[in-house]
Amino acid sequence: MSSPNRLFILQLLKLRNMNLTNLSKMLSIPKSSTYKNLTILIESGLVIKEPTNNKWRYYKLTPKGAMLFSNESKMLIISNDISKSSVRFALKPNSIHESSKDQSSSE
Repeated sequence: MSSPNRLFILQLLKLRNMNLTNLSKMLSIPKSSTYKNLTILIESGLVIKEPTNNKWRYYKLTPKGAMLFSNESKMLIISNDISKSSVRFALKPNSIHESSKDQSSSE
């Protein structure tokens, strides 16, 4: 999770299932680097290869990976500049004061 590229992969897979080529293009990094990041995410149980009947392999979030985007633990994009592959994420803490919630919902 310490890699911005891995966090960006998770964010992209939240939107839709993608193959290695799509992810590599979105990250602007070589397929080999994208595959290495995917392997780490698969080993951590956050991503799986979706079984298909064609030559392309699609990747998708596991329920554990999807939990990163649940109400208990929100992942927010702070800055997204795809051309430079610089994506910064912030994890919103689970324990937000009720007054903070009320203020943010009224804005």
